[in-house]
Amino acid sequence: MSLSVKTPPVPPARVQPPGRPRRATRGAWLNRLDLKGSPYLYIAPFFLVFGAFGAYPMVRTIYMSFNKWDLVNERTQGHTFIGLKNYVDLIHAPYFWNAVQNTFGIFVVATVPQLAMALFLANLLNRGLRARTFRRTPDSSSSNSAPAIAPSDRRSPVSLA
Repeated sequence: MSLSVKTPPVPPARVQPPGRPRRATRGAWLNRLDLKGSPYLYIAPFFLVFGAFGAYPMVRTIYMSFNKWDLVNERTQGHTFIGLKNYVDLIHAPYFWNAVQNTFGIFVVATVPQLAMALFLANLLNRGLRARTFRRTPDSSSSNSAPAIAPSDRRSPVSLA
C-alpha cells in the first residue's frame, strides 16, 4: 500500500522569445503620465505665484541696487550702473548701524524668552505627571453618567403643537 498521490503532469510555462518590447497602449501611457506628472501640476500654482510675487521682485531689487535710479527724470536720463557704491554708502551711514542694532535687539528680546518658555513648558509636559488617573476620572465619568441624567420617557420636553 502506497501513500503517494499521482498528479497529472504540468505543461511547461510558455516563454516569450526575446524580441521587440511591446509598445505601451495609449491608456497605459496616460495612466503613467497621470501618476508621474500630476504632482507637478498640483504644485505648479505655488511656483507661479512665488515666481511672480517672490522671486522676480527679489531679483529685480538686487539688479536695482547696483544702479543709480533717478525716479523724477527716469524717462529722459534713465539709470546708471554704479556697482557696489550703494552698499559702501549704506555701510558708512549712521542710521544703518542704528537700524542693525535695533533689529538685533528686537530679535534677542523676542526670541530668547520665547524659546526659553517653550523649552520649559515642553519639559514640564514631557515629565510624568502625578495623579494622571485622577485627572482623567472626571472626563470618563461624565460620559458614563450621561444616560442616568437623560429623561426616562421618550417625549420631547419641547412641544411643537
